[in-house]
Amino acid sequence: MTKQNLKIYGYESAEFETLLELREVTFSINAEQAELIGEFFLKCARDMTENPDWEHKHYDGAGPVDLIVYKS
Repeated sequence: MTKQNLKIYGYESAEFETLLELREVTFSINAEQAELIGEFFLKCARDMTENPDWEHKHYDGAGPVDLIVYKS
């Protein structure tokens, strides 16, 4: 497996004006949420492996924030 730099993008506010490349992201979550997000990332990885046309998936358990995995 080739090591690649992780790229993280986000918006400063809900107005979605300028997509920013972020250096750091912090999740304020509990153990149950961490497990659910971990399962989401694993599902995305499996889907990417099984489907070369897979592009992205939205996590629907993040409340008022958007968590999106996008294939690079």
